Amino acid sequence: MPEKAEMELLSLLEAFDTKTAQLRRAVFLGDDALVAILDREIEPLIHAIVDHRAETSAGIRRQLGFVNTLIREEAEDRASVLRHANALSTLIDRYHAEENGAHASAAAGVPNAIAPGRLFSDMLLDSLSERVAVLTCDCRVLYANRAYAKPFRCKPVELVGCHIAEIVGEECFESGLRDDLALCFRGEERCFCYTVSKNGGLLVIGRTTPLRGEGDGILGALLVVNETRSLAS
Repeated sequence: MPEKAEMELLSLLEAFDTKTAQLRRAVFLGDDALVAILDREIEPLIHAIVDHRAETSAGIRRQLGFVNTLIREEAEDRASVLRHANALSTLIDRYHAEENGAHASAAAGVPNAIAPGRLFSDMLLDSLSERVAVLTCDCRVLYANRAYAKPFRCKPVELVGCHIAEIVGEECFESGLRDDLALCFRGEERCFCYTVSKNGGLLVIGRTTPLRGEGDGILGALLVVNETRSLAS
């Protein structure tokens, strides 16, 4: 029954909040023994929350919001970000990424990677030739497809958790991309254009689209690079 599943999830989330409050208190008091005990108790709770199969849209939103919060709060810990990003991918695959439908719509391009009331299909985005990154509302990379990572000569997973300014450069970020993303997080689809001062200069052109969850809430942004043009004469 949906009501029973919802109550189970709420109980798990409440238990997690209680344990984390106790952990913060133990850290404040310098009680290392208690910190170790609570750490061991919190990890199984995280797994239980992620493994829980929600049966309502509200439950799904709670799960996704829970993992998004973990990623944001532990943004400076790359290992934790990667672990939580994998958990988020598990949830997305469970609720949203249906293989047959994803492959059927892949030819239609990036706009169909995002459907009303859905997050994104990482399988679909990774099949696109366009460079695509998904950002959280604090401008950190939640996901990057292979095409996006290729110019940086790294694996997509190596970009997860990085602030977008670390990737495009602080100058590019401050010269306009920051403002475009701020407006995107408020619900506006934006086009961006910035230059990179290397290899004779590069012009990067693309767009950002709000990433919406259930209830039209904005969870982040989809960043798509449409063109990279050399400015070298």
